Amino acid sequence: MAVLAMGFGFSAFAQPIAISFSDFTEIVGSMQIQGFSSPFEITEEEDEFNRYAATFLNTKDFVYVKLDPRKGGVVWQDAPYKLGKWDAEYAFLRTQATLAIDLPAIEAVLRISSNKFTDQADLEAIAWQTGLLDRNFAALRWPDEIPEAFRPECVIVDVERVESSTEGYTTEYFLTVLMSKELKQSVKRLRSQYEDNGHYIVFSDKTALTSQFGHLDDLDTCCRDDEKLVISFQIP
Repeated sequence: MAVLAMGFGFSAFAQPIAISFSDFTEIVGSMQIQGFSSPFEITEEEDEFNRYAATFLNTKDFVYVKLDPRKGGVVWQDAPYKLGKWDAEYAFLRTQATLAIDLPAIEAVLRISSNKFTDQADLEAIAWQTGLLDRNFAALRWPDEIPEAFRPECVIVDVERVESSTEGYTTEYFLTVLMSKELKQSVKRLRSQYEDNGHYIVFSDKTALTSQFGHLDDLDTCCRDDEKLVISFQIP
């Protein structure tokens, strides 16, 4: 069998928000916030990384729904807590409360601020309305060329297909996925069922799977849940 040479172009540096402004507009336009009608204003601020904001107003109160770029990570003022699977932070200052939620799947921080809804639970309910806290929100379908039996259990957020330069293979897929315990467990299951070479798994039709970290053992310690990593499939 040919020696597998897999080159990963994955970068952990700052990336733009992974949903469009039109998607954001559709999301906030469908929200129903008690005491408010449709958004008064929806804006896109264009700089190095775009950011989106929706303003809900009534005669004396406001709710802001914003998506800011993560820029490679989030600086918390205090220790974050878990809201579903996401890191979040609640803060109250004078008359305004803010909830910030880190969403690495879409390279964004969701911020909900209001002078009317100042309880943490109320802001969380507004955040859930966006649908962005569903970890499958940005999920993509598996490529048809990768048989279902060879697929680890994971959420795919980006797919790149290239022509393979490795002898005996025609196509290579680079899949950006979210780390989870299900991914780790399913890779271990696949390693036990098929030919396990440590750095890659070779399936029954010679399709091969590896990760950006080289040795598959490194998946146990490389990332926190919901952080991005890249896995690769070589297709014969």
